[in-house]
Amino acid sequence: MSIRTTLRFAVLAVAVMAAAGCSLFGKESSYEQAKEARPLEVPPDLDAPATTGALSIPTPGEPGSAETEPYAEGGGEAVPSEAPAEIVAGSESTLALTDSPSGAWRRVGLALERSEVGEIASRDETTATFTLNGTSQVAAKDDRGFFKKLFTSEKSESAAVTRVVRIRADGAGSRVTVEDEQGQPASDEFARRIISALKQRLG
Repeated sequence: MSIRTTLRFAVLAVAVMAAAGCSLFGKESSYEQAKEARPLEVPPDLDAPATTGALSIPTPGEPGSAETEPYAEGGGEAVPSEAPAEIVAGSESTLALTDSPSGAWRRVGLALERSEVGEIASRDETTATFTLNGTSQVAAKDDRGFFKKLFTSEKSESAAVTRVVRIRADGAGSRVTVEDEQGQPASDEFARRIISALKQRLG
């Protein structure tokens, strides 16, 4: 083989390799072939949610502000304001309990304190008694004539009274009674109000 023929084969081989190389390295990748997509468009009938009041802070004094919510100290629970219920005199002047006299005396004392039906002037565990000062509706001095008394209601007024609450044994339990300062059973308005207060607290 002559040198001229050898050179021809060499040039041909280089040309083939060059063509193959251009085809191999000149091919675009899938990333390069990817086309840019169209931007996302929001349909005209859909609106974005309103965010104008998302970060509004309530001012003091408005509902929901910290100053209008009462909380217990050291906790997150609201503290209800409990007003004492009005005590209305019933018809009973005694009250039966299932406790022993000593246990009933302690419970009665606690109920009298919490109900505030009267001012506890003294207490004596030995005699199982409490002395209370309060007011009672009593008949007022009536200067009306006979016919006026006959057709109009009796007048009454509030007067300061002292009553003794006594606990005695009654069978397997105890009985609470109210007496006047002379030790006689009392059934006036204040005495019945005391029993009503104890009944509400002790059942």
